[in-house]
Amino acid sequence: MVGLEILVEIGPLKQLEFQQAFEMAKNNKSLNDARLDLALYKKVDEANVFIWIECWSDIESLEHYFSDHSYKVLLGAIRILGKLRDKRICVYMEDF
Repeated sequence: MVGLEILVEIGPLKQLEFQQAFEMAKNNKSLNDARLDLALYKKVDEANVFIWIECWSDIESLEHYFSDHSYKVLLGAIRILGKLRDKRICVYMEDF
């Protein structure tokens, strides 16, 4: 299993729009077979910072997502609504 973590800074006036973008991504049925989970968290110690976490079944599915229109829309929304701080791919070990 692999994950995508995106750390974003969104100003107070744009947070509702950002959360709506998250809901649209969450409801994208075409990705639900390979995308195992999608969550949005708000940092407690930084009022305007969110972490968007997606879990995918395998790296190939995640790489395919990077070329998908919905991923490009997500990055565009982040650029318009706020600032991308960090983006990383994580490998999750099921048995350790």
